[in-house]
Amino acid sequence: MERAESAETFRRSDFQSMQPWWFVHLGWLYGGMLVAVFLAVATLETHRPRRALGIPTGRRWLLNGFFLVLGDATTSLVFRVGAVALAFTLRKSGYGVLNLPWLPALHQAVLTFLVLDFVQYLSHYLRHAVPLLWRLHQVHHSDRDIDLSTGVRFHPGEVLFTQGMHLLAIAATAPPPGVIACFELCNIVQALISHGNITLPQSLERTLGFVLVTPERHRIHHSKDAADQRSNLAVLFSFWDRLFHTNRQNPRTGEDRLQFGIEEVTAAESVRPLTLLSLPFLPRVDSSGDDTV
Repeated sequence: MERAESAETFRRSDFQSMQPWWFVHLGWLYGGMLVAVFLAVATLETHRPRRALGIPTGRRWLLNGFFLVLGDATTSLVFRVGAVALAFTLRKSGYGVLNLPWLPALHQAVLTFLVLDFVQYLSHYLRHAVPLLWRLHQVHHSDRDIDLSTGVRFHPGEVLFTQGMHLLAIAATAPPPGVIACFELCNIVQALISHGNITLPQSLERTLGFVLVTPERHRIHHSKDAADQRSNLAVLFSFWDRLFHTNRQNPRTGEDRLQFGIEEVTAAESVRPLTLLSLPFLPRVDSSGDDTV
């Protein structure tokens, strides 16, 4: 057993020693980006919030942070390999749709972003279309207030599904590892900003919204209304919604009647971790009774 563990440790250290510096410190890069963007968006939310929050921020942040840690721990235990490490292995094999030495680096980068983000759009579509996946995704949608912390609030079962699709896409295409790292860093930024309780200047909202998912557009997706929830499914690039006719510019119920969350979960239940963890396995009935925290 000790020999096996020693051999495994040696293989890991030998693998890391052959990789560029940024890969060895990738966890710090991801963590640093998460903290930096979190602080920036949190500052904007504090001084210029889009709307008043009904549930104490600290309580929601602790809960949503719990789901972030739990999701990361679950994927690490199950998959045992990250997306960038998988790409490094595949690039040496010659296997993969994008593993083409003659294809210019810029073309590979653009195609990688398009392919991986389309997989995210498809994954999000399935989480709303397939009942079992929707049960998992309900934890994300059960948040009664939408702010940057909602961007990390996912049931560990859902995280396994999305990360599995992400790894399958990388296994099929073998994109450049550095581009995957950039894509994942962009995803960290986008997850926090698109859920931010902030208002962008109208000119900036219009310009960015033509290509990227903006907070104003994504908040419609978090409406209690079922039709709104099945719209604006794009994650990074907004043009997928226009291409596949899932785009919605205004809430179906109107801005003045827009409410967040899902009918199955009350405001009080939306901040109870055990209730949310068990949510996918509970009988499907509409919530009733007290709706206060």
